[in-house]
Amino acid sequence: MLALPDGPLSLYLHVPLCSSRCSYCGFYSEPQCVWRGGEDAYTARLLAEIEASGVASRCLHTLYVGGGDPANLGVGRLQSILLAAQRGGRADEVTVEVNPEHFDRSFFPLFETGLVSRLSMGIQTMDPTILSLLGRSVTVEANIAALKLANEAHMRYGIDVSVDLMAALPTQRIEDSYADLDGVLSLCNVEHLSVY
Repeated sequence: MLALPDGPLSLYLHVPLCSSRCSYCGFYSEPQCVWRGGEDAYTARLLAEIEASGVASRCLHTLYVGGGDPANLGVGRLQSILLAAQRGGRADEVTVEVNPEHFDRSFFPLFETGLVSRLSMGIQTMDPTILSLLGRSVTVEANIAALKLANEAHMRYGIDVSVDLMAALPTQRIEDSYADLDGVLSLCNVEHLSVY
């Protein structure tokens, strides 16, 4: 077993499940046609790894569940992972990534119970043509709905919201990047905005 260092720990858990593979993504993930039906097995393995590492008995500084799109596990499986990783005490900050097309009110109990304190969403752009060029399986309407819902979660539960945008994309002008920024900031009280 790995010997954990003394002092505060931070933990990143990777969920490599995506509905589809975006053309620009450099992170390891598998499209839905490969993993469909494997959510329970992946969750069980992740829970076993959390336990075997000894991290479950420690209080974490930060916990980050990224991907892929962790939302593909479903809220129940995510909850079991978050509870297992925080058995030693609540982490100071807990972030879960979700793609906007999978974010809905079913996630709200994770915020209400304090299991998640930060939501991270990859909006990338609000331009439908560029979303299509990127191979994103999301619409502008879904981006808008997710941002409004994230803002509601921020207002109700005090969670932080982080949004990723991309710039210098094919056919994108500087004005389009500004429009993306304005669009996101007009819809949601964002604590952190990354522009790649």
